[in-house]
Amino acid sequence: MDIDAFVTAHRPVWDRLDHLVKHRSSLTGTEIDELVELYQRVATHLSIVRSSSTDAMLVGRLSALVARARSAVTGAHTPAWRELTRFFTVSFPVVAYRARWWWLASALAFLLVSWVIAAWVAANPGVQATIGSPDEIAQLVNEDFADYYSEHPAASFAGRVWTNNAWVSAQMIMYALVLGLPIPYALYANAENVAVSAGLMASRDKLDIFFGLILPHGLLELTAVFLAAAVGMRLGWTVIDPGPRRRLDALAEQGRAVMSVALGLVVVLFVSGLIEAFVTPSGLPTWARVGIGVLAEVAFLAYVIGFGRRAARRDETGDIERAPDVAPTA
Repeated sequence: MDIDAFVTAHRPVWDRLDHLVKHRSSLTGTEIDELVELYQRVATHLSIVRSSSTDAMLVGRLSALVARARSAVTGAHTPAWRELTRFFTVSFPVVAYRARWWWLASALAFLLVSWVIAAWVAANPGVQATIGSPDEIAQLVNEDFADYYSEHPAASFAGRVWTNNAWVSAQMIMYALVLGLPIPYALYANAENVAVSAGLMASRDKLDIFFGLILPHGLLELTAVFLAAAVGMRLGWTVIDPGPRRRLDALAEQGRAVMSVALGLVVVLFVSGLIEAFVTPSGLPTWARVGIGVLAEVAFLAYVIGFGRRAARRDETGDIERAPDVAPTA
């Protein structure tokens, strides 16, 4: 091969690719397509030169050009603020919205089990005796239950609550790796813990205190847990029933989408932790504390339904934005 003739014939293409790479931040859609096409062509030129020439300088120049073009083609083209905006307006809410029936089923099952256990504990002194002595129950009902929310500095308590709740939600999602089978048991264990306290408080006519302390933060906190359980079980079900897609493709898509929920719940549980640390034990009237919890819950549900339904109508799945149909290779 006449290397000089080859260079003369293809130098305009190399120069054009170099120009596009240098101005990649301001390219139009047509120029981006041209960048991808020229990258593939020049990558082929590099292969030809490597196999047909001993000109180290030419090989080095083309190698550097292909490397820079690869970075421009495969790197992030969207500003970070746009990625963040997409996450909160599309990725997180649409995954939550698409899991709404799993989410609702998790919540209803949790509430039903909690109500049954709480009623059982409240109506049976024998059951209460297996939980603690009369003095221990009196200590819990009259002091410990309320003191739990105020015995530590609010800031450190908020951090501890956030970490604990985030871990519970993360466990729900991780259980999807085993088809979500442990999730119902994890929900049951949490329902049992809540129900035992509710039953003991009810047996001493302290339900007003119970709900006054649980509802401000518990509405949003439990909603987050139900959502984590829902997407975890839905991911596990994808393994069993992938629909019309290949099982691995469906699992990969759903798995990436579920990670959006895991990240989004970090923010949701942070808000819940702040309410639990600063609102629940505050001196505000009960109606005001519960009202703050209800407002937070309504705002979150409205956010998910509003943005999630809009994204679902555009057939968004919460997965990463689609890559080019042809992935360029060197």
